[in-house]
Amino acid sequence: MRAMFGLVALLVGVALMFYLFTRDASETLRVSKPMQDQAQQMSGRGEDGQSAMSSFKSDPQMQGNRLADLLVTEVAPGGAMDQFYGLKKGDQITYLTTQAGLQKISEASNNDPEMARAQVQETFQGSRPIVVMRSGKQFTLPASAAPAVTQAPAPGSTAVAPPPPSQSTPQPQQPHNVYDQINQIKDAAGK
Repeated sequence: MRAMFGLVALLVGVALMFYLFTRDASETLRVSKPMQDQAQQMSGRGEDGQSAMSSFKSDPQMQGNRLADLLVTEVAPGGAMDQFYGLKKGDQITYLTTQAGLQKISEASNNDPEMARAQVQETFQGSRPIVVMRSGKQFTLPASAAPAVTQAPAPGSTAVAPPPPSQSTPQPQQPHNVYDQINQIKDAAGK
């Protein structure tokens, strides 16, 4: 009889440990998905695994020997620039949010069209907004990360305050090991 109680207690303990470990694993998987997406964007790739640079094509628009903007000529559906910015064919990329703030694309790239494309990818990797002209209207993309400024700066000025930092809500303390989990279960049962 004692052996049977010992065996039942052992089985209940194993079942409890299995439950706790699988619950912790599912939480880890749930939390890791946004981190994987962020790491993918930081590497310059979209959800489809293709590079942001290859997800759109553009032609430089020059004013004399100065770069005015990049005219988007093609956007891969479901690509990085489509998914993150909502970039469309015909958009004119005029401003980028660099580490120094909002800058004209010509100034951020030193009037070099290839450097401008690389700067667009770097802006994507940093999850920073860009400003485009679309059908004669100015838009900040992505719309969810609009910078503090809604209009482009006046000609002659280069930097504007960067977008406000994203605010995150504090997450509840997660147990670090089995003992913490058991104590949390005991606390919850006692309440």
